[in-house]
Amino acid sequence: MRLTGPRTVDVAVVGGGLFGSAASRHLAEAGHRVAVVTSPEPPDNAYSSTSGPFASHYDQGRIVRCGGVDPVFAEAGRRSFERFADLEQRSGISFFQPRPLVTFSDDAELDYEASEANGADVALASIDEVRTRFGIALPAGFEGGAVVETATAGFINPRLLVAAQLAVAGSAGANVITIPAAAIRVAEDRAVVEMVDGGEIQADQVIIATGAYGGELLAAGLDIDVAIQRRLRTVALIELDQSLDQATSLPSLSGQDFNHPRGEPLLEEMYWVPPVRYPDGGIYLKIGGNSLPMVTASPTSISEDIAAWFSSGASESEAEALFALTRELLPTIDMRLAGHKPCVVSYTADEQPIIARHNDRVVLALAGNGSGAKASDDFGRQAAALAAKR
Repeated sequence: MRLTGPRTVDVAVVGGGLFGSAASRHLAEAGHRVAVVTSPEPPDNAYSSTSGPFASHYDQGRIVRCGGVDPVFAEAGRRSFERFADLEQRSGISFFQPRPLVTFSDDAELDYEASEANGADVALASIDEVRTRFGIALPAGFEGGAVVETATAGFINPRLLVAAQLAVAGSAGANVITIPAAAIRVAEDRAVVEMVDGGEIQADQVIIATGAYGGELLAAGLDIDVAIQRRLRTVALIELDQSLDQATSLPSLSGQDFNHPRGEPLLEEMYWVPPVRYPDGGIYLKIGGNSLPMVTASPTSISEDIAAWFSSGASESEAEALFALTRELLPTIDMRLAGHKPCVVSYTADEQPIIARHNDRVVLALAGNGSGAKASDDFGRQAAALAAKR
């Protein structure tokens, strides 16, 4: 939609994905005049028909939990988790599905202790117990244990979470503008967001929540962008020989330092989300990971590299390797590789999000480090609080 409300606002949020939509809601509900500038998703996943921008929430499933060894993500994840029910009720949009999470680790006790300290419902489990309970067999050579998180874990539909955040933000008075931003100009007395259709929004403050695109819209954005590594990933969609009802017994899964079968490259980390229905009507388990060597976008050609990756459809060979790994993990279930799709994930060197003030007019809310979805509501809240303090 075109800009229909005031062209001068307290805060303009550039980027209406997981962080930006949350920031917009928290600001609007606190009584601030807000405009959120976002981009529509390409229809029918026709990524080759557009050069972007693309967003990380174009997906049907992301793991959420209250546990984990990183205290920043664990606390923000717990706070976000605790607000899900209220957000679903007020938006009328259901986006959360409870489901156990199995986390494989070479130091399961550390994960367990940190998770329990953050209020997560967790228990230690042996590899044999995981196989007996869930039918998941670990790849040969894996040494470690497992943590099973139950009442405080599940998965979200990120598209619907964004829709819920924007719906409540709109009800609170936020102006949601589905036109991409072209540039951000910062002056002494205001910030100006220029949109690709020629429109402008003037704001006292701007929150940049542009996902993998970082500070590209700022004239001096390179200092932000060299601090963020954009990992161009592939996720595989796998159809299991199970009904959706049967598949509800399968937990989410997360692990580190797995080897692909058949001598494939090391997976620095892997995860899957249990089978859910996708827009094409199929019911797929989604599996992804951080394969080495990594494919990354250059800080000097961010848009071009991401557009090329999405247009290519990502790596077929990596999807086949992820499929082979799934067959090894679920040896008693027949399955087929239904397809694969591109993804881009933003990481910082310390694997912490960038929720910080950039200058007197600009606040940054960037870099989910592969775990941003679960904590996005609270990271958005933190960015909103920074913008509101000015």
